[in-house]
Amino acid sequence: MRKVLLLFIAIELLIALYGAASVNLIAAVAAVGTGGTGTTALVAVAVLGVPTLLMGMTLPVLVIALDRRVGNIGDSTGTLYFINTVGGAAGAFASGLWLFHSWTSRRW
Repeated sequence: MRKVLLLFIAIELLIALYGAASVNLIAAVAAVGTGGTGTTALVAVAVLGVPTLLMGMTLPVLVIALDRRVGNIGDSTGTLYFINTVGGAAGAFASGLWLFHSWTSRRW
């Protein structure tokens, strides 16, 4: 279980590092320019594919860790996906009702 949690921490740290570097990376890619729609799509996939892959790995790794503790893959998967779904809904709800209204610019 310890190795799985260390893997989760490593993935989260890589996401954070990529996030910190992404501003400069995206600016560098934009400065170079691209040769058309297909090239732009390939560059976008290359730049955003790494963090997307890493973020997609986090919940399955947590499922493995919880399964080793609980011993039932169905309960582990269901519990974590439920928590993930509730968190996503709460974030969407908060951003729609509170953040959107508090962070909008004033009309002149």
